Amino acid sequence: MYCRKCGQEINEGTRFCPYCGCNLDLNNNDQSMNKGLDTATRIFFILAMAGSVLSSLMCSIFIIIGFIVPSLAGTMVGIMFIIYTVICLIPLCWLIPMYKYFIKCRRENIQISIAFKICTLIFVNVIAGILILIREE
Repeated sequence: MYCRKCGQEINEGTRFCPYCGCNLDLNNNDQSMNKGLDTATRIFFILAMAGSVLSSLMCSIFIIIGFIVPSLAGTMVGIMFIIYTVICLIPLCWLIPMYKYFIKCRRENIQISIAFKICTLIFVNVIAGILILIREE
C-alpha cells in the first residue's frame, strides 16, 4: 500500500503515514466525492483535447475549401490557416501526457503535486484545475 499524500510505501492497515503524517482513513463519503471529482476532471480533460482537435479540423476544412475555390481565399489566407492548424494541435503535446499522469496518480493513489494542479488550471482547463484543487487528498 502507498500513502496517497507522499507516495511512500507503508504497511496495510496503517492509519497514519509514518513519513508525512497523513490520515489514511478516508470515510466512504470522502471517497465517493473524490470519485465524482475524478470523473468530472477526466471529462474536462477530454473536452480540452477534443476542442484542440476540432479547431484543427475546422482549419483543415477551410484550407481545403480555400485551395478548391481559390477565389474564396488567397494564398496568404491558406498559409495562415495552415499555421493556425498547427498551433491548434500544439496543446495536445501537453494535454495527453498530463491526462496520462492524472490517471496514473488516481490509479496508484499518489498525491498530485500543487505544481501539477496549477498547470492544469492554467494550461488545460480552468474547471479541471479547480476540480483537482478541491479534491480531498
